[in-house]
Amino acid sequence: MFSCISTVFTKNRLQNSLQSKQYIFSAFSGRADLRSNSRDAGNEVIYQNELTEFLDDFTNLNKHVLLNVQRFDTSSHSPFKRKFLSLRRNQLKVHDYHDSIGFYYSSKIIPGLQSVRGIHTHAAFPCFASLKNVKKGDGSDKEQFESDYYDNLIDKILKDSPTKNKELHSEKEHRRRVHAHRFVKTETLHGKEDNLEIEGASLKEIERKYPDCKSKLHNIYNIVSQDTKKSNLISGTSKCTKRGHDVRWEFTYKILWPSEMTFLAVAKTKIAASKVAALKCLQWLEATGKVKNGIPQTLDKKEMSSLLDNKVELNIESDIATEIQSLLKEYQNEVEHIVKTFTPIKRESNLLEDSENDGQTSLLNTEHFDPVGGSSASKRFKKSSEFRNEILKEKALLRNETADQGLPISAFRTQILEEIEKSSVLLVKGDTGCGKTTQVPQFLMDYFAAKGRAGDCNMIVTQPRRISAISLAERIAEERNENIGDVVGYQVRLQQVLPQTPGGILFCTTGVLLRKLQSNPGLIGCSHVILDEAHERSIDTDVLMVLLKRAMKRNPNLKLIVMSATINAELFQRYFDCNAVEVPGRTFPVTMNFLEDIDAMGIRQSNNRDERNQSQRSPVVDCYYVARLIKWICKNKPDGAILCFLPGWAEITKVQTILTESSWANRRKDWILPLHSKVSFQAQRKIFSRPPPGVRKIILSTDIAETGITVSDVVYVIDTASHKQVRWDESQGLASMDNQWVSKANINQRKGRAGRVQSGISYHLLTREKFMNLDEFPLPEVMRISLEKTVLDCKTYSNEKAIDFLAKMPQPPSASAIERAVSDLRKLGALDENETLTALGKRISLFTTHPKLSKAMVYSSIFHCTSPIVSVASILSYDSELFVGALNNKSDIRSIKQKYHPASDHLAMSWLFTQWNSYYNEDPQDIKSFCYNMRLQPERMIILKKLRDLNAQFLVQCGMLEIGENYDDWNATKNDHAEHDELVRGVLFAGMDHLLQRKKFELIKGRLKNSPNLMVTEDKRRASLTSETVNYGRKSWPSPYLTYMRRTHSEERRTILIRETSILSPLTVFLFSQGTVNAVETNKSGSNDDDKVLVTIEDKKNVKLICTREDAELLFRFRDMMWSIVRYMVEIQGFQGFDRVEEYNTVNAYKRQMLFVLGKMLSSADITVDLKSDESDVASVDELLDSESGSETDESR
Repeated sequence: MFSCISTVFTKNRLQNSLQSKQYIFSAFSGRADLRSNSRDAGNEVIYQNELTEFLDDFTNLNKHVLLNVQRFDTSSHSPFKRKFLSLRRNQLKVHDYHDSIGFYYSSKIIPGLQSVRGIHTHAAFPCFASLKNVKKGDGSDKEQFESDYYDNLIDKILKDSPTKNKELHSEKEHRRRVHAHRFVKTETLHGKEDNLEIEGASLKEIERKYPDCKSKLHNIYNIVSQDTKKSNLISGTSKCTKRGHDVRWEFTYKILWPSEMTFLAVAKTKIAASKVAALKCLQWLEATGKVKNGIPQTLDKKEMSSLLDNKVELNIESDIATEIQSLLKEYQNEVEHIVKTFTPIKRESNLLEDSENDGQTSLLNTEHFDPVGGSSASKRFKKSSEFRNEILKEKALLRNETADQGLPISAFRTQILEEIEKSSVLLVKGDTGCGKTTQVPQFLMDYFAAKGRAGDCNMIVTQPRRISAISLAERIAEERNENIGDVVGYQVRLQQVLPQTPGGILFCTTGVLLRKLQSNPGLIGCSHVILDEAHERSIDTDVLMVLLKRAMKRNPNLKLIVMSATINAELFQRYFDCNAVEVPGRTFPVTMNFLEDIDAMGIRQSNNRDERNQSQRSPVVDCYYVARLIKWICKNKPDGAILCFLPGWAEITKVQTILTESSWANRRKDWILPLHSKVSFQAQRKIFSRPPPGVRKIILSTDIAETGITVSDVVYVIDTASHKQVRWDESQGLASMDNQWVSKANINQRKGRAGRVQSGISYHLLTREKFMNLDEFPLPEVMRISLEKTVLDCKTYSNEKAIDFLAKMPQPPSASAIERAVSDLRKLGALDENETLTALGKRISLFTTHPKLSKAMVYSSIFHCTSPIVSVASILSYDSELFVGALNNKSDIRSIKQKYHPASDHLAMSWLFTQWNSYYNEDPQDIKSFCYNMRLQPERMIILKKLRDLNAQFLVQCGMLEIGENYDDWNATKNDHAEHDELVRGVLFAGMDHLLQRKKFELIKGRLKNSPNLMVTEDKRRASLTSETVNYGRKSWPSPYLTYMRRTHSEERRTILIRETSILSPLTVFLFSQGTVNAVETNKSGSNDDDKVLVTIEDKKNVKLICTREDAELLFRFRDMMWSIVRYMVEIQGFQGFDRVEEYNTVNAYKRQMLFVLGKMLSSADITVDLKSDESDVASVDELLDSESGSETDESR
């Protein structure tokens, strides 16, 4: 069976062969191996008679092949000079010196024909093929194609000399365009033939892959035009040929990329011919690797790798290198033996009293302070305690006579008091509105006061939120006709009005009580703890339950009352093994309406989007419909406040905008009040006020109003059944914040907000079926957040393994989440391999901020830039917005920050606070105008100042600042380098240890595209800068590296969002990265990188730095020296003792020299980082390649 015949001539060999009338043939058969009897290169030499035998069989073979092959063509401008035939690897060709016309066939086209793919013949190897015993195919069932042209051509070659072949020149061009199914012509480059063989997919496969082949082909060349900045890369022409009744259309595609080629097809219609020509072109593009899966490959692998590699140069100036060498020599002679051989100090850290100013803990002495009132028990006078008991007794008796019995809880007063008297723990579970939060603390105080023992009742009531603690304390004080700070007080972070003691009730957040337990694990001086809103299951609440269990073992007189809504209350009863008192809610009924009910009222019509939304994991809120529902209630329902639950600020502002911009709002004077954690406290308080008659109060709130905050005049609740919640992906170490469906318990809580004073109505924007399929209870916070801070805090309460401590929670987190947190703390340097606090861990465990920010503050003392780092850490840990309208005016706020620093949000805010602080200390009258111009909220700036003072106090407590040392004095030693922006950024980076890389190009579906806004995190994840960062939309990038603290994954945007960033120089990245730094020689022989090394950093997959061997050696030595000094200072500073003073002073003096040289190094590295972005640096792929090739040329010169 015929398989493949190959006949190929070079120009010179062809001339010689024609003159000598001898030809060389080599035959390949499907039934036999290569026949080789010739002494010359294994080929058989045959003469005229054997050639004639070959030609006799050729006609039939030609007919068989031509019936099944398809024709390709190229431009025909080159005249035929000489031609010869070849069959090579399934390809029949006619050759001349300038052109090569081939006919392609395969085993799929000719039945029984097998492809010989393993045998290759070189195009320049002259041979003829000997055809013997070939079984002819039968083409009787196919259309007969012309073969005279080939027969005539062979005859001419056999009978005529090369000079007589000139008559072929006058053959009409259509004679060489033989009617065939497929043929291809290859281009001639520089006078040399390039005999192309098409392999791979058949045309049918190409057609299946690209059904709309012409459109796809033109799309491909549109892409190529964009990438190469060249036009007119493809063109098509058509021609009609008539032979009697036979009409044939020829269609030719001419392409200029990747090389000049022409593809021709013939068919009965123009459309069919153009389609086949397009298929041929696509087939060839794929066969040559220039198109993959429909994507053009405009760059080769080397070019693409060069653009995607993103290696960054790392250099140091020669004069600085000399200083570094001198510094290293001094280190080796005088300091190295100290920092490498010292013995770590063994010390224990204990937290003690409450600070008078901030409500946090202190390290001043070891006496237990009153956890309720904050005064020392030793300072109380017996007579004053007796006098206070008498006063409170009179008040209690008077209250018992006039007590309000309208609340459901009042009927359970005696039962609750009896249960508390006989047991250590009691669970009070009650529906919203039963009065448990306001009345149970007063039941206890009045019970003791009535017996003349008010001094024995010192109570702490915890709340999950600051606003709840403050508002409840004020409300209860008002009910008791007392001033806040008498019997009832509150303590939240940075704000407090403590009650007088003995005999007081303190409302505080769970975090404040956790700090008290660090210094007073038995809560000595406290008689009762009321753990309110336990059903919310915040992580602080769960940790608090573990610690309160332990406290009751230390202090048997301590009583615990756990108060919860009916949400999963049985969990707490089992956990504490205690009795429970269940209190029903108010009797005012609340009518629940779901989507079906709303549709029946005619308020809206259901649609397909409803069904899709109900089935989605993340619900989508229709703000326009919510606004219409609010308008409908205002028009059709009696007076009463409307409370609308929305998932986040975006939805709140959207609904508010729709309401206020409509003509409906112009006819009304209703209050539209947003309630969000970022809204100022004064604005939040307005929700408790009652509007004048005829004005309706409309509260647009997040789930902050679900529990803890009660607005008594709410009659109507609109519930979107969703909330915005952070979920932690422990496997990826990434927080994700998106809209989530709430649980059934949440919906019942929201419903309960209506009907506090009368019957209420709730509208829930989900179907009954969806409601029935919701989770019963919300997911505890401990199962959906990062546990780094929790694990670190646990180490201050106990020396247990983290997994053992957290296993004592009511619902412990997963072991993998705990292991991830422990691993992260080890990388941070806070825990050692035995999970014990390191010297750094002991210091940062005293702070309330995230461990990474605490680490940065500890380092700020060592690097003498304390003030700006404390400012940045305080701003990042502050949970409220400093700017007015921050969620709506991001571009304006970005512009304000850029005035203070063009490349760093962190430094911009630090310098902004510094200027505010100068006004605050020197010219308070200008504060208001400054805040107005900078869009700052004055009251929050004051809170920020207190937070900075608090963090500075933690630096004192952990020994990094001396007592009385002014951390804000810019002339002090601790701020010697506070004005060195790049060093400050480096210290921040050392703490936060997050790194972004800006990439110029990315590979998208096989295409290399300019991506000016593409960011990649240290773990190679895509990220996007939000519009409030100063680097958003930046046009020029002096360095591709940025550091950041917070990142959140958005399912809606399908990317990681980063709010605050700071550009870092490559040298800063190298020196301050916390991972292990490695260097690898490039070893590219003959390249310009022979003398360079590639620097990578552990856990920073987006860092590739390249520098000379000499610079690398020097920088590595400097980096090792610097961090040896830092580790020594973390161990010793503040605890050096008299026996180590001399050594410490030696190291400290050397550290100042090191910081001076470090400052010079960073100053030379960041010379362009702090320049304002004003010019575009976005270059095309070709422009960048041109510039790179140009630089290589310059170097080679």
